[in-house]
Amino acid sequence: MNSVPTLNIAALAELELRQRKKARLKKEEERRKFYSEHPLIYFRDRLGIKPETINWALLPEYKDHKWDGTPNPLMKILDALVNWNWAGVESATGTGKTFIGALIVMWFLESFENALVVTTAPKEPQLKLHIWKEIGKLYGVFSKGELTTLKLRMRPYRDDWIAVGFVAGVKADEDSATKAQGFHAEHMLIILEETPGVPEPIITAFQNTCTAPHNLILAFGNPDHQFDTLHKFCQKDEVTHIRISAYDHPNVVLDNPNFIPGATSRIGIQRILSNFGVDTPLALSRTRGISPESLPMR
Repeated sequence: MNSVPTLNIAALAELELRQRKKARLKKEEERRKFYSEHPLIYFRDRLGIKPETINWALLPEYKDHKWDGTPNPLMKILDALVNWNWAGVESATGTGKTFIGALIVMWFLESFENALVVTTAPKEPQLKLHIWKEIGKLYGVFSKGELTTLKLRMRPYRDDWIAVGFVAGVKADEDSATKAQGFHAEHMLIILEETPGVPEPIITAFQNTCTAPHNLILAFGNPDHQFDTLHKFCQKDEVTHIRISAYDHPNVVLDNPNFIPGATSRIGIQRILSNFGVDTPLALSRTRGISPESLPMR
């Protein structure tokens, strides 16, 4: 006589569990969608980043600031990616391009289910010591998925939702270009680090593999000259071109070298000018992110 009520209770419990799971998944989907459109809020909420270190215009000292490079350049990068546009960034040294790259890896990976992020640089040590070193630092706060050498899986032991490091050096051969062209996903972001050192066949392969609407490329580095791969990428019609000048950095504008520790400073700019001279090709590149007309003398 008690079997029917027992079955009903079990069925109701199962129904409630399914409803809770559905509500949780819907909430997670809504959260991802919101963060996908608001990366700065994602950086603050999920990674503990102070918004004014990315959105420099939030600082009162920028009210009357005359921008030397692209106004509010880090936000310009985020705006391009949010609007599904490619971005090319020519930057002075020490402006935070590697750090913003690592933040973007985490944002894109968590905001889009089954996303693929590929970071590349000319040499493996560059990947390990630059963007993946920053990813390792952020992972302690991110605390999601599984981090191994040059790989961050959102699902442990599976490669269907992942960020990976890919070496593309100056001696990259046809096999490397073929591998570069083999990455595919509905939501895919290619990040080219130290782009002037990435061979043109590799960049072309990455461009060719971006066949879906939400396949994006972010390329950045210190420009060498107007014929390097970074500058040529920045000049493409479909690319949002951004230039980051050290003179626009908060450490310089606020005259506070510790506002963002380890970044560029007035002292750092002066050292470059003293070593290479004002308005020399290398000084223009390393202090203002301007791509020289000719190869800088090192």
